[in-house]
Amino acid sequence: MFKAVHSVFMFVENIEQSRDWYASVLDRKPTYIDEKFAMFKIGEINLCFHQADSKTPVSSGGSVTYWWVDDFEKA
Repeated sequence: MFKAVHSVFMFVENIEQSRDWYASVLDRKPTYIDEKFAMFKIGEINLCFHQADSKTPVSSGGSVTYWWVDDFEKA
């Protein structure tokens, strides 16, 4: 049913600071950047950072994982 993790989203207080820190730790540049979002490709997984807001505050846990599935309705 579940094939693999597709993306992990982290909701952060400071997108620039988080993007720069992870770029340094991962020793790679983001594959996509805008003012509220940054994404790194790590193998087949997208590691994404999104600016926290009232809908997705850091205090709510701060992350969401998306999975590849064979059949969305069955998953």
